Amino acid sequence: MGLPGYVTGLTAVYGEPTQKLVGNAVFHTVLKPKDNLNDAALGKCKFFLGKWWTEDFQKSWKLIYKRPVNATRKIVSELESLSNTHAQDIAYLITDNIDNPAAKPALAAAYDDPSTIDLTIHMVDNGEGISGLVIAGRRTNGEATFLVFLTD
Repeated sequence: MGLPGYVTGLTAVYGEPTQKLVGNAVFHTVLKPKDNLNDAALGKCKFFLGKWWTEDFQKSWKLIYKRPVNATRKIVSELESLSNTHAQDIAYLITDNIDNPAAKPALAAAYDDPSTIDLTIHMVDNGEGISGLVIAGRRTNGEATFLVFLTD
């Protein structure tokens, strides 16, 4: 059994799971109901950074957005309206500065589906020019999709 179509679509735009200092990747897993989405997002970010993970990244890790329960599901608009200016700049790179017209539809397919019951956006910054966002979404069936996007 392969990955769901929305995951393969997002992966086609943003890349497969990998470890590097700068770049992007999509991760997919199934969480148990008791599993914390924020902890899982942190784990994916730590994995992505691998040997580059430092205490500075740990200290800077913060939740900057949590989709309200009955909110309209529009991930692109949510990214564009982040209250943190630096996060908005990174969000622009995710949605508009990528040379792939499938980016916005892939984000919508992954994170705007009615079965998405939890969505968070986290920010991380090492204080030395590397920063990024982690978008985490969980569906009613436990499937969780993470987009890690780090830039310099």
